[in-house]
This record gives sequence, structure tokens and C-alpha cells, in this order.
Amino acid sequence: MNQKVIFNDYIDERVMIKKHGNTEFCNPNMLEINPTVGCQFQCQYCNAYTQEKEDKFDEVIVYKNYPKYLEQYILDNREEVKNKFFYFSPKVDAFQQVLIDTGILKQILEIFLKYQVKYFILTKGKLLPPDIAELLVKSREINQIIISCAMPNEIVRQKLEVCAPTIEERLALAKFATDNGIVTTAIFAPILPIKNLDFVKDYIVKYLAMGITHFRVDFTEVSRESLGKIVKILPEYKEELEKIYYDKDAVQTKWNIPFSDPPKFITRYWPSLTYMRQVCCNMESFATSINPKATISICNSISIMRMLGNVNKKANECGFCCIGARFK
Repeated sequence: MNQKVIFNDYIDERVMIKKHGNTEFCNPNMLEINPTVGCQFQCQYCNAYTQEKEDKFDEVIVYKNYPKYLEQYILDNREEVKNKFFYFSPKVDAFQQVLIDTGILKQILEIFLKYQVKYFILTKGKLLPPDIAELLVKSREINQIIISCAMPNEIVRQKLEVCAPTIEERLALAKFATDNGIVTTAIFAPILPIKNLDFVKDYIVKYLAMGITHFRVDFTEVSRESLGKIVKILPEYKEELEKIYYDKDAVQTKWNIPFSDPPKFITRYWPSLTYMRQVCCNMESFATSINPKATISICNSISIMRMLGNVNKKANECGFCCIGARFK
């Protein structure tokens, strides 16, 4: 899918640094940075660009001066950032090619290292150029990588994560990070409720072998419009997906579509609490049967619901918040 790349010299309100929080239950110590609006990976379930009738992948707006803006923000807020973590990036992917090619990714990582501010990167990315990889390794005392990979196979990955790196490329990035002492966790996002979820257990086995012991479970959360588009792409799973998401007990959430002006709220759906509880318990039991130190987390807004109990308790005690970021 072709995209227009637009370069902005100024920083507008959409990408200004702010506290990250999709719900009132989000950890208050995360500051999000998004140096682009739009993402080159073009995942067909994206919570920012695919939840309405029309997808919004036509263009990627790159903020050329974002590194300078970030550095000035750190200088102006030195005391605040000592106790915060930068989330790079919740609405785009930090390792998309345009940020590598323009040098913006490298500049941002250099700033983090220079000022010794803590950050984590949640990514579907692959192995990086040597200069960027070296920066990540040099920053291993202040950074963390969260690998996002949950597609049941490469065929589905090609259909839903159109321009994202392959499954094997992401696993190679995870191994690079763990081999070099970078704190690394995994997020299964989004989990498609299909095929008995045995593919998630396969990922857990591979990650545990690398030394990764924390897993964030993140079920596909979709609007009706988004679900309709997904089942057109994956008609072979239409019956399974609609059974879960049209269930009368499916959990409804109100979602503020990112970058929308004025703010726009839509209804999205998770699987039922009963379904999510069963999956979380099964995944935790499976992971801890291999490594007792393994932990599972899920969105705080679900964890506190009585049906699920305190799913995140063990993870929190080990220093991980619901998204899988290390806050110790």
C-alpha cells in the first residue's frame, strides 16, 4: 500500500509530549512521544487508524524537529522526567523505516542516553542498523524493549500486518535484545480468538527459551466497523470471530480515536470476561509450568474487574506494569 510521506517543520498539538493514558487505570508515570502521525506498518486492526469506516493510512506525517523538541522538553522538566518513563511510541511504531532513514530514531535514542532518562519501546520491528543497535545496547540500564507479536502464522501476518516485519524478524530482534542484556518482555497484541490459541503457547515457549519471562496479554479490541473489515480479510475465521464479538456478554469500551480533532469516541468490543479469564489463567499456568518466574499481565481496566480478579498482582510485584513495562 503506497503512502505519501509529509515532513513538518513545526510541532503541533497532536504529537506534543503528554501523559499516556487510554483509561483512568493507566500507570500515571508514562510520557508518550510520537514523532509521526501515521504508521508505515499499516496493521489492519490498528486502534488509531482502522476503527472507523475508512482506514487512515494514506499518509505519514514526519515531524523533523521532534528530537529538538524532545531535548528541550527534558531540559525544561528535568525534575519531572527523573521519575517518569518515556513510552516510544504508543500510536506509531518507533522502528518504522522512515524514522530510521531520516535519522530521527537515532537522534531520539541519543537524547535519551545523553540525559539518562528511562524509556521503553513497544515494537513490531526487526533487527536495526548497527549504529542504532549499539545505542540500544549502550542504554540498557535505562531502556526496555517490548516485542509485539501475536499472529497465528505468517500467512495471517501478511494479511493483517501488511507492511510490518515478519514473525521471524521480530523474534530475531527479541533475541538480539536479550543476548545483549536489554530488559525485554513480550506483548501478544492483538490476540485473535481463533484456533484454540495454541499459537500463543508456541510463542511463550520460544520467548522463555530466550530468557523472556513477562507476557502482556492483549485481546483484539475492535469496533463493529473494524471487525467487519477483519472478517473480509480473513473469511476463514469469520464464524469464530463473530461468535466471540457478537456475544451478548462481550465487553464494551468507549475509545477516543487517537489524533482525532475534535475528539471522537466510538464503541469497541473485547471478548467476554469469562473468555478472557479462562485464557489468562491458561496462559499463566502454561508459562509457570515451564518457568515458575513467568508472569502475565493484562490491561488494568480489565484486571480490576471482579470476574478476572487481580491478574496483575504477581507482575506488579516483579516490577512490571500492565503493559509489561518495567517500573523499578
